[in-house]
Amino acid sequence: MVLGDGPFALKAMDFLIQAEIAVRLFVPRSSGIDKALKAFCSDKAIKLAEHTKVETDDFYNEMKSLEPDFLICASFDRILPRRLIELPKVAALNIHAAPLPRYRGGSPLNWQLIAGENHIVLTIHYMKTKVDSGNILAQIHIPLSSDDNYSSVIEKTSNTVPEAMLIAVTKAIAGDPGRPMDPNKGFYLPRRKPGDEFLDWNWSAQTIFDFVRALTDPGPRASTYFNDKILSFGNASLEYKESFVGIPGTVLALSRNEGWILVKCADSAIKLGNILPQELFEQIRVGDRLGVNLNLLWKKLLERKS
Repeated sequence: MVLGDGPFALKAMDFLIQAEIAVRLFVPRSSGIDKALKAFCSDKAIKLAEHTKVETDDFYNEMKSLEPDFLICASFDRILPRRLIELPKVAALNIHAAPLPRYRGGSPLNWQLIAGENHIVLTIHYMKTKVDSGNILAQIHIPLSSDDNYSSVIEKTSNTVPEAMLIAVTKAIAGDPGRPMDPNKGFYLPRRKPGDEFLDWNWSAQTIFDFVRALTDPGPRASTYFNDKILSFGNASLEYKESFVGIPGTVLALSRNEGWILVKCADSAIKLGNILPQELFEQIRVGDRLGVNLNLLWKKLLERKS
């Protein structure tokens, strides 16, 4: 059985089927199932267990009746109880797109891009009740370039799932205990939430560049405020190199035809494009300031009190 979401779960199920390991049940995330996964399950006659609470006795008994050899988690959003993890005859495995024990926890691809990593690692490990802590069976390193963004990294990483699954499943069947994670190394990061997409213009140009590409579609897109409305960006470039003193968030130049603005940040300036909504972009003028205007916010708060 497979629990998860998106291309990682799809690639994992496709590998199992190609390896002649039957996938008898797929459990989507609590937020639902995307069209590609739903179509795949329908085409392959895989039962869907939607709107399921994995902590219940009913769910456990259903899983137990299937007598699974493997339980595979791929971008799943709920923590499994111990009895489920210990249920499979061979192993419960988790697919995590990070160089464990670094980048444990949620949103690992976003966090690695935000941090400016020059490669991504896809890890498959044995599951334990403590999140992202079981022994490692496979790790595949995927180089990144400055042209990569969230969308391209999802594709690159998901395309390595079959290779990593072959290594991990083969080792698990052979009884390989895997490589323990060093408990004194690594760190946990939280799943990113609504509101985390807002830029801080006091960051460096490099930090903003990495932040923007980490949140491109299908992510929420990096955003800022302009005239109390939200403006978002789909790409960024580091064309402006010179450092100078100025007010972060100030629009220094723009092109309506080419659809970009140049904005002052902590050290230099950054060029931002694919700007939405278009009608808000058309209101921007050179000299305007982006981001939360604290003076204006404070004034409004005082007016409310009075």
